Amino acid sequence: MSTDNVFAPPPGVAGPGPKRRRWILPVVPLVLCVLLVVGSIFGMLTTHKRLVVPSPAMRPTIEAGEGVLIRLGSGEDVRRGDVVVFHGGQDWKDGDYIKRVVALGGDTVEVGADNKLQVNGKPIPETYRLNPDPRGGLQAEFPQVTVPPGSAFMLGDWRNNSLDSRAHGAVPVSQIFGTVVYTGLRPIAQPQDFAEAGFPGPRTDLGDPLRFLVGSLLAGVALAVLGLVLLVVVLVTRRRNHLPTAGAGAG
Repeated sequence: MSTDNVFAPPPGVAGPGPKRRRWILPVVPLVLCVLLVVGSIFGMLTTHKRLVVPSPAMRPTIEAGEGVLIRLGSGEDVRRGDVVVFHGGQDWKDGDYIKRVVALGGDTVEVGADNKLQVNGKPIPETYRLNPDPRGGLQAEFPQVTVPPGSAFMLGDWRNNSLDSRAHGAVPVSQIFGTVVYTGLRPIAQPQDFAEAGFPGPRTDLGDPLRFLVGSLLAGVALAVLGLVLLVVVLVTRRRNHLPTAGAGAG
């Protein structure tokens, strides 16, 4: 049986050699660092968007002038309790709005004179609402209506200072283009008011984009440090190999 090295280069063709292979060690983690950091930032920019909310209608969840981070996506999977961003149109003025979904297609919804929300006849505690709610000049009471199929009924958390579905009607879910995941630098609170009333609660499958981004950046830094350490090792080894040995050149 032949013992020839089948992986040896053909005659006349030089192999990579130990010196060339040595330089691969620091290059690999540095390349992985660049790919990880660039990929994470690109993914964040294509799946999320930052907006500034000018109105106080969503207090206390979102203050006027506060920035929010939204996860871009359709409203097909929206749930009661989600805070969403949607395009205006039809009975709403043009522009983008941010409100809380309180009812979906087929639900009945009403707001009593005591400012209490009921969905399908079930009271919703609404611990997220501004309470006590200072009068902002808008009537909170709203008679019972049935939400059209494929639509969502929107309310502001500052109930008496919000122009919402009580004034403009339900919003087709096709006009929803994002769900709020961060307010400022903190994840948006996920109240269980609707779950306590027997409905599916807000979505919890949207992840934590900022934590993922920070983790990816830290991993990138670790790879960069590893690459630099290996680079120093290669340079020191190369320098040592080129130093003259003691007694070299003695006749």
